[in-house]
Amino acid sequence: MLNPYHIKYFFDACRSGSLSEAAKINSVSHSAISHAIRSLESKLDAKLLHHAKRRFHLTSQGQILFEQSQIIIEGLEKATSLVRGANQELRGPLTLGLSHSVALGFTNSKITDYCKKNKFVQPKIFIGNSSTLEELLDSRAVDLGFGIEDGSLERFEKRAFLRGEFILAASRNSKRKLHFLVGDKGKEVSALRATIKKANLSEVTFSEVQSWSIAADLASKGLGVALFPDFILSGRKDLIRVMSDVNLPNYQMSAVCRSFDSLSPVAKDFLAWVKQS
Repeated sequence: MLNPYHIKYFFDACRSGSLSEAAKINSVSHSAISHAIRSLESKLDAKLLHHAKRRFHLTSQGQILFEQSQIIIEGLEKATSLVRGANQELRGPLTLGLSHSVALGFTNSKITDYCKKNKFVQPKIFIGNSSTLEELLDSRAVDLGFGIEDGSLERFEKRAFLRGEFILAASRNSKRKLHFLVGDKGKEVSALRATIKKANLSEVTFSEVQSWSIAADLASKGLGVALFPDFILSGRKDLIRVMSDVNLPNYQMSAVCRSFDSLSPVAKDFLAWVKQS
């Protein structure tokens, strides 16, 4: 059986891209990290890393172990959180950064249910875009951020927990089938505009709406066709999906933080609970 500490050392080294950083994270020596990786290679009879000056690359076997290690570590973190939670009530602040639409369309009910379950947890919520979230994380105003991946937060640690697709939706009785309610940018907007251009539609108009949830509300009033991620449509009976033949991209929602290892017990427990629920 593989040593779980060795798996953790290997995972942290791969995630940070540095054996030295993995040593700092785990408060062990650089040689302990190297020994752990050699031990894994010996037990698995596989080469996991290609070493170069001051850096390394994963082999194909190393990539497999890295991906599976994340599953193992997340399982251990979840088990730890559940066991600790069974012995004592969590208390303290839950500081989150969210976009408006993610807050209304996905996390709002989850935050409410979690705080009802943990009566000594105090939620503190900040709303903003990707730039705002970056500032909140850097300043340590929030522990966790939640948002759709757009490549703007690459330097932070991330864990995906929801995947889906962008869709178009409108009121059943809407007569404005060629007026689109969209954000100002994004791969989904580019894909829609490209489709319309290819179809050579001349009567199409656009309104820029900086919130998917607000775009959905406007569409429900018959003011056009809203473009948003499919989770926004969940539970809404005032909208139907339209133009499903338009090829729109998928999305991935992730939790973002400075370091998952340094999260507060409340933030770790909330993240595990969101992924489970």
